[in-house]
Amino acid sequence: GFANSNNNNNMVANNGGGGGRNPYYPHFDVRAYPDGACLNDGHEPGDYSMNPSKYLFDDVEDCCEEWFLSVSLCRAATMGEMSEAVPSPTPWPTPFDDEDILLDTPWPTWDDNDYAGVDGIVTDGDDYDSNQASVPALGGHLFFESFESGDFDTYDWSLRTHPARVDKWEADQTAMAYDGRYAARPGILSTHGSQSNLTISLEGMEVSRGGLLTFAIHALVEMPVDVLHFCINHETIRTFDKIVGSGDMGEWAEVSVVLLPGEHTLTWSYQYFGMPNVNHPQFGSYRMDPRRVGNSWVDAIALSAFTGDEAVSDDGSDAVALATHSRYNGGSAPWALVRDFNAFLGSHCYIAYTGDIFANQGFAEMEWTVVAGPDGGILSFAAFASLYAPHDTLEFTVNGFPEVVMTKPSQNWEQKYVEIDPGRHVLKWRLVKNPPGLAQNILNEVGLPEEYQGYVKVDAIMYRDNVVHYEAAATKPTTTSTTRATTRATTTKKATTTTTTTPKTTTTTSTSTTTTPTTTEEPTTTTKATTTSTTTTTTTTTTVPPPPPPVVVLKPAEDCPPGLLPVEGLPGCCLEEASYLGDGACDPWAPYNTEECAFDLGDCCRETCNPDTFYGCDTKEGNAEEMGPFGFFCLDPRHGIIDEVGCDVENREWVGDGGCDAEGGYNTEACGWDMGDCCEGTCDADHSFYPCGANQPYTCLNPNAGKTSSDPTGSSVKEEDPKDSPYYFHDGFEANVFHPLRWRWMGIGDAKWDTVEQVPEAPAAEGRFYAEARTEYIIDDQGTSILELNVDSPDGGTLSFQIQALIKAPFDDVVIEVDGSPTGVIMQAIEGWDAQSLDVPPGQHAVRWVHRKNPMDASEEQLAASERNAGITRIDDVTFLPH
Repeated sequence: GFANSNNNNNMVANNGGGGGRNPYYPHFDVRAYPDGACLNDGHEPGDYSMNPSKYLFDDVEDCCEEWFLSVSLCRAATMGEMSEAVPSPTPWPTPFDDEDILLDTPWPTWDDNDYAGVDGIVTDGDDYDSNQASVPALGGHLFFESFESGDFDTYDWSLRTHPARVDKWEADQTAMAYDGRYAARPGILSTHGSQSNLTISLEGMEVSRGGLLTFAIHALVEMPVDVLHFCINHETIRTFDKIVGSGDMGEWAEVSVVLLPGEHTLTWSYQYFGMPNVNHPQFGSYRMDPRRVGNSWVDAIALSAFTGDEAVSDDGSDAVALATHSRYNGGSAPWALVRDFNAFLGSHCYIAYTGDIFANQGFAEMEWTVVAGPDGGILSFAAFASLYAPHDTLEFTVNGFPEVVMTKPSQNWEQKYVEIDPGRHVLKWRLVKNPPGLAQNILNEVGLPEEYQGYVKVDAIMYRDNVVHYEAAATKPTTTSTTRATTRATTTKKATTTTTTTPKTTTTTSTSTTTTPTTTEEPTTTTKATTTSTTTTTTTTTTVPPPPPPVVVLKPAEDCPPGLLPVEGLPGCCLEEASYLGDGACDPWAPYNTEECAFDLGDCCRETCNPDTFYGCDTKEGNAEEMGPFGFFCLDPRHGIIDEVGCDVENREWVGDGGCDAEGGYNTEACGWDMGDCCEGTCDADHSFYPCGANQPYTCLNPNAGKTSSDPTGSSVKEEDPKDSPYYFHDGFEANVFHPLRWRWMGIGDAKWDTVEQVPEAPAAEGRFYAEARTEYIIDDQGTSILELNVDSPDGGTLSFQIQALIKAPFDDVVIEVDGSPTGVIMQAIEGWDAQSLDVPPGQHAVRWVHRKNPMDASEEQLAASERNAGITRIDDVTFLPH
């Protein structure tokens, strides 16, 4: 590496070198001499003689000490060259001629041993301060720097040069800025062999978890004159040796690098070699690109966290945000998040309608950006399409390239799985109307199937990372599976708990050694932080039960107290039993629930606890293993409301377990009012061990919960119009289609129901349309035509409807069911419309109208003895009024 010395005492005074011996001169071709060398082969560059006191030396020791960090390695390289006189290697590396290599390769443009080798760049030294505090998130990033302060004071940047007197990097205002008004530029160098470095160390809990590093660069450099390197942890990742882009002033390029978990030191190093000697055999005829006279710039340096295992919930903020980030063309057709009783998972789904695209051609799209880890991952979703090409299609694209296309009506929900490469990717679900752009008259000639309704539903969107989920840290290489049982005893016991022993079992998963993959997106290059092999855990889920807790690798004790070992990937985290990290059960005491150990690797906060773990974050009272409670003693400042000093309680496991601990200091502001357990409006039933308010009644003291202590249940009475309730529902079928989120009308019986427009002899009960089933459409005896409505209300409600039954037993009848249990049977005709109603209990329920053909399997003789009716059932004016 280069040194930073100013010793001029033993430099030669002229080119003669004294005594007829050639002078020693610094040689900067680190392809040949990775640690530098001082040669005396007589091939020193001609312009060195113009400044002999700086470049020419009588003694090899003086030359090495002046120019290189390691004098011994420099001397060793020099001595190796003195055995015989050989022609000098060129002082400049030969750049690649392939223009595409610069932007398209996922690896450095130059080999790791080229002149930009690790030790040829100053990345550490006595004056380099690498102690960097945790970098705060900004604008959705773990780290972001665009130099808008006009200096390097926002973060702990290190500016180093060699020699020390040359120009350092500057943060300048420029019209060339990629983001904002400022960008960083290298120092303006004129000394041959000089360099100017910009360095920062990414340390701290958040940034050390790894992620996708991106930065923009505008490189106006050209070898053999100068070059710009980007290094991570002393390793060259990208080399810019020619002007980026073909524009008159060059062009910006964005570089992407996948960072593995750990601490990372980033360096942008500008090196200046000077114009080559006109007599140089290789570069004597060099003609510089005139664009090189401008400045190079670096801007918009950002670290984005890996998405990790992520499931888009039904009604959380992430689900709403996904619908908000929809766009459309040709109408008013954004995607919507709606309640759907026929949802694939949960109670909501996303939906878009072709009819909302008014133009002849257009689209509605929904977008999600994921950052995949170094081994990529799997994106899965469920879709139900009532589409038909060329009228409309559903496209799922990754970075603009279609991966899934649906062109015809679905019979059931269809699950889709798409492999996602490492790096950042833009995922889009696109309902496209008239994809080929046909004229309307031609499109009208293309028939539509009976089940077509012109909509598409998407649900259960999930990304599962191949590494991040199990990477509390990478496991050690092994090809066998072993099981070890470790038990921790909980010394506390609540009145409603029958046991306090918590068995924990960890399974060592099979691992393999792989090289971290990379990805290239758009004009950017994505690469890993090192070129060495990295051991990662490979896990395949083949059973329904949750996976075992991750096995965390412990390194030999270095800075940890006796009996504790450090956890790889979590600097400063020292544990005796690392398998408790990230297992879905909060270990509320130190050293687990600390910033160094990522607050039990997320287990102690509901927002960060991973449900796809062994304990799943939701262990309930009465579980077969008799485990718990674990609670949520959340100290993560991003999500916590607990003051660790003020919340000095004996049993942290009771905080956030669902049972209100009214005494003992739990129900205080410092303890987050028992982490919400003591108020009905704040108790989290989904994550609670005990049923909220059941065994330990609410004692709500939280003034911000909207409750009073005189009302211990936390309930409040408010008169509301039931029609304003989100559970209210009314359908008169006036859209001439079944509401796809509420009704099931085909695929569950032998014949489907239809929406029909009234005629004079068969008017509707209200409006113009109604739903209808006919016996003639059912082929076999005892066959059915079923119409199903899903209703939901926490307090139950009343379902009313109008029915017309032109039926007669034994030919046909109508059965009304709730959750498969009959509530009434109509065997004789109802010639006119008849208003009926039924009570629906609390919860979600399926109400069915079942039109049956020959339900008792009567013989032909029995049927011949009776007179049949029209064999039609009609339903209209369906209303669910919640209680």
